[in-house]
Amino acid sequence: MRSLFFFLLVVSTASTTIYWEDEAHPIEKVHWTNQAEHMDILQTQVTLILSAFKSKDVNLLYQLIPFGETIDRFLKNYQVVSVSIDQSRHVPLGQLEGKALVVFSFGEQIVPVPAILNLAPTRTSPTGYVMNKAFLCMKTCNLRF
Repeated sequence: MRSLFFFLLVVSTASTTIYWEDEAHPIEKVHWTNQAEHMDILQTQVTLILSAFKSKDVNLLYQLIPFGETIDRFLKNYQVVSVSIDQSRHVPLGQLEGKALVVFSFGEQIVPVPAILNLAPTRTSPTGYVMNKAFLCMKTCNLRF
């Protein structure tokens, strides 16, 4: 019985791997654009998040970002001066991704850092999206906030 289980596990994993290799990196098929509609949605989301955080509107803030996640902690630990969306793209499952320039103060120093922001659709947010992921990009995008 145990051998049958492991056999089925290996077969299902192997077929999944073949599926992804056939797709050849589906994210690469989506190209960055300057599509105004997506950029406006991303900029509105960011502006509302920063406004809600600065005015301590907890209800609105946690409709726009997940409570207690890394984005929430980043906002509490760093003073974000501005965020401007440079490019956007539509990714699978109705999500939006945007390349942005995040300017925050680190002590007395003002630091501009490129970032990638991800919005997922939701019915509970006034914008229709929640910012579920954000990555600061130094050399590569590997630092999540």
